[in-house]
Amino acid sequence: MTEATRKPSFAVTALLVAAGVVLWLGLAVQLLMVAPYARHKFDEYGLMLADLTKLTLAASNWAHLNWWLVVPAVVGAALVWAYLVGWLRHRRGWTATVNLTAAVTVAALLAVHLTLAVSLLLPALKLQAGPRK
Repeated sequence: MTEATRKPSFAVTALLVAAGVVLWLGLAVQLLMVAPYARHKFDEYGLMLADLTKLTLAASNWAHLNWWLVVPAVVGAALVWAYLVGWLRHRRGWTATVNLTAAVTVAALLAVHLTLAVSLLLPALKLQAGPRK
């Protein structure tokens, strides 16, 4: 078979689907569980927070107040992701487009996760270092 007529691998499709689903669901976990715990710790010690951390905590607060919208939206996004990647990747002529779109989407989701993690980790490290003498 030539490169143009070779069928896409189901293993690669499964990996792309799994990566997207885990990242979408992980976003909800970070906003609904990790950030509120961090906010509690930051408030307890009265830390001065960077603007990025304040923005992350504001987004988390909004997500927490509107969990009934966030949870179905994230689950829906994960299901739509799984369906579209799984279905379109195996349609003739769509494999390259879906691969590129999946790569960009996964990279964007990873960037969001990294931003959230850094915005919560830096103040936590400041807490862990404790007062300096």
